[in-house]
Amino acid sequence: MNIRIIDYSELEKMTNEELDSLDAVQGRGFKRTSTNDLMAVRFAPLKEIVPGYVYGGFTILAGRQKLGKTWLAIDWAVAVATGGVAMGSVDCAKGDVLYVDLENGPRRIQGRIRALFPEDQSLPDMSRLEWVTEAPLLNGGFIERMELWRTSSRPPRTTPDTS
Repeated sequence: MNIRIIDYSELEKMTNEELDSLDAVQGRGFKRTSTNDLMAVRFAPLKEIVPGYVYGGFTILAGRQKLGKTWLAIDWAVAVATGGVAMGSVDCAKGDVLYVDLENGPRRIQGRIRALFPEDQSLPDMSRLEWVTEAPLLNGGFIERMELWRTSSRPPRTTPDTS
């Protein structure tokens, strides 16, 4: 392995192309894009999971304790899994949901679902909503298992709650 020591004054004289080449060789660079190039790109529309609230990709629902984050996430999950309505007014397309809840166990999850659908209401078909209450560490196979689920499920998708 060749390591090249470069004086700062030498870096100041390099062109952007030379700097990019040096960064790539040393494996610690970053890709730069001009604003003009960035503004010329036409991006595909974002995939709405819960329109106006959750989009395809990575989403974090954060806040202090006892604000209702888990209730909101369960509402979204049920709405997506059933092709129903989230938050009482947001229509959702039907899709698979893997809800990763490492804080609440099956009993508590069941209790929350029952609270959303009291005894006089029949449960909708929630076969597209699956729960994970135990999982390996991120570096112990979690990411690989998530990827397996992602590639085997039908869109749209939502996932972890570790509130």
